Amino acid sequence: MPLPAYEEEKISKFLDAIHADALSRRESIAQETEAFKKAELEQAEQQALSEAYMLIHKEIDAARATLARELANREIASKRELLAHRAGLAGRIFDTCRQQVAQFTGSTGYLPFLQKSVKEIAARFDSGEVILYLREADIKFAPKVVKAFGRPVGVETTGDIVLGGVIAFNQTTRLRADHSLDSKLEAQRAWFVQHSGFNMN
Repeated sequence: MPLPAYEEEKISKFLDAIHADALSRRESIAQETEAFKKAELEQAEQQALSEAYMLIHKEIDAARATLARELANREIASKRELLAHRAGLAGRIFDTCRQQVAQFTGSTGYLPFLQKSVKEIAARFDSGEVILYLREADIKFAPKVVKAFGRPVGVETTGDIVLGGVIAFNQTTRLRADHSLDSKLEAQRAWFVQHSGFNMN
């Protein structure tokens, strides 16, 4: 038996409402899904950008560190090269000085220099038992050196003097006076390094 028209209309409206609700729910789910996918994609993009940013900064820091090491190594190498050059120049200068000292010790002016040095030592060592030390090549001057000292004094040779000059030792007072050309040249080397701009440090 067929339903009355109003019942059919009622059922039709009910079915239409269910269909509309289903369509609405489907649209809502689709929107939520799209929003979720968009949020996830944005989060993934943000994370990828953050990781890329960190990687770029890590690479930049590594490049800076490498460059700083290279520059430091170059600076050290340049400083070593400069120091070696300065040391070579200073060495050549003092080789020339040694040659000039050798020429002087072979000249007629050397004995008066020795005698003057001995007189200065005698003025300082006016008492006590004194020994004068000369290099082997200068032992021939011993009589004149003793005479210049002005009183009895011992004379011996020493390997501590290479260039020339005299070293005195007062055995009574235990004082030492170094008038060797070796020590004078070494003092000049120290002065040269300090004042010439050739500082080796």
